[in-house]
Amino acid sequence: MEDPVILPSSKKTIDRDVIEYFLSQDHRDLFDGTYLTVDMLKPNVSLKKAIEAFIKWKRKEKKNAEEKRIAMEAQKKRTGNPLNLVSVRLYPIRVKLDVDMNLDKIPMEFLDPLRLTLMKDPVILPSDARMDRAVIRDHISKFHVDPFSGCYLTEDMLVPDDVGIYLLKRFFCIFLST
Repeated sequence: MEDPVILPSSKKTIDRDVIEYFLSQDHRDLFDGTYLTVDMLKPNVSLKKAIEAFIKWKRKEKKNAEEKRIAMEAQKKRTGNPLNLVSVRLYPIRVKLDVDMNLDKIPMEFLDPLRLTLMKDPVILPSDARMDRAVIRDHISKFHVDPFSGCYLTEDMLVPDDVGIYLLKRFFCIFLST
């Protein structure tokens, strides 16, 4: 939810883009049917700050986990030559830092909603949610349910998101050229 707003009559919180889409077709509150216009929407600043703080925390947590993984790999690959150890440790961290510096500029639709990681192979779930194939495959191996709807889910029910892949590639062509 990039821009949460509070509906004045039902006091429900919803994403601004979603409610604006529905209001373009029908000027009624989705939840209680009262008259509603875009001007009547109130931004939910506290929820927006909480979401941004959570995303920042998840990125920091992921970075720490990545650094621990790199340190463990370096220890496993230790050959006794200090130069090899330094190169094994520093190269992934340098690449990771380059990606992290620009991760704030990546739109939310390219981040996996479950782990807030950059999607590499987006798929569409039966609940119409979009996720990275590796993340949902890991989730299915443990739970066998759609994380958003709670319905039974298997890997053959996943549909490749061709449009998402195209948009992701197009975005990165622009992103990497800047």
